[in-house]
Amino acid sequence: MNLADIIIPILKNFFRGPIEKLVSDQIRSFPNKFNQRVRDTNGFFNLGKELPKDFPPSSPFSTLTLDYSLDDDFRIFKDRMIFGINGTFFNNDKPYRVPNIK
Repeated sequence: MNLADIIIPILKNFFRGPIEKLVSDQIRSFPNKFNQRVRDTNGFFNLGKELPKDFPPSSPFSTLTLDYSLDDDFRIFKDRMIFGINGTFFNNDKPYRVPNIK
């Protein structure tokens, strides 16, 4: 048995609790943060503005925008999150119209 066999389990248990709490706190606060983001952006997400490195002005998708809202039934479990997003993608440099629903 070497020193690492003794120290690694001790360090693992020492860091495990605080790290799990940090992740758990972030997951619990996610719905409120996401809902605040929706309010701040009025439910619009423009790919070119929000992700300029991935969708530069030269990209054909730089004007692609998502008009979205969240389902109220947002649930977080130990191993998964469940939520619904209702949205429409459109180019913000072209006229926008709500599609006909049949």
